[in-house]
Amino acid sequence: MTLDTTAEAPVPEEVGRLYDRFVTLTTEAPSSNMHYGYWEGPHDTAPLEVATDQLTDLLVRQLELGPGRRVLDLGCGLGIPTIRLARTTGAEVVGITNSHEQARVARALVEKEGMAHLVTIAHGDATELAAHPSGSFDAVMALESIGHMPDRETVLKSAARVLRPGGRIALTDFFERAPLPADKQEALDAYFTKFMMTWVGQIDAYPGIVRAAGLRLSSLTDISEQTIRRTFQQVPRSVVDNLPKPADVSQLPEMDQFGAVAIGLVDVWELGYLMLVAELPGD
Repeated sequence: MTLDTTAEAPVPEEVGRLYDRFVTLTTEAPSSNMHYGYWEGPHDTAPLEVATDQLTDLLVRQLELGPGRRVLDLGCGLGIPTIRLARTTGAEVVGITNSHEQARVARALVEKEGMAHLVTIAHGDATELAAHPSGSFDAVMALESIGHMPDRETVLKSAARVLRPGGRIALTDFFERAPLPADKQEALDAYFTKFMMTWVGQIDAYPGIVRAAGLRLSSLTDISEQTIRRTFQQVPRSVVDNLPKPADVSQLPEMDQFGAVAIGLVDVWELGYLMLVAELPGD
């Protein structure tokens, strides 16, 4: 079994409102990054808030950036990876989110961190980048955001337009590692429905999507073992400890819904997590 890929795609404005509601949750939770973590292996004992930075760093390294470069962060959320990218590379970064509340919090964080000279946060739709001229960025990053967008090919075409020739895009996404058993279907459906995500299917779908967007695939890596299970295991314990037993997830407060759905996926190893790097052909 697998997810119902015929389900109606999320509307960008609705995704924005979803993250408007999550702003309180993410700013109060121990890991306000709201991203998956990356652990090098069993020896890596980093807590989730450190592992999320490690995932950001892994993705940033694929972009080969430095001072004087210009980067677009598609789906920048609260701006934590955006700021980290700018601080570690010296590149100028424009972050886009379709959540008004995330944009507000991210702008305040940019000011607090003294990064306004390198980081700009804008409210907008990542599938429509009309405000940005063609070839105006050296790189594009999409950390766990493309799954919220109605059509991956459209997003990548839009990203390709704003890239300069030779520019790179690096992203992460979920995929199906193996056929999903019937007894795990409900947990996975709940996760994708609750968080308004679309399904790419198998990892082999991506080369065709990248090619159709006018990009050249550089690498496509399964990093599920370094990310998925330990992220779900380290969902804030206060969420899990306070869940009623048994819990009707739909009746729980939003914070508790997040915890309940995530904990239900700890043993769904069929859910995979990939990292993709592509570039716009040219000099």
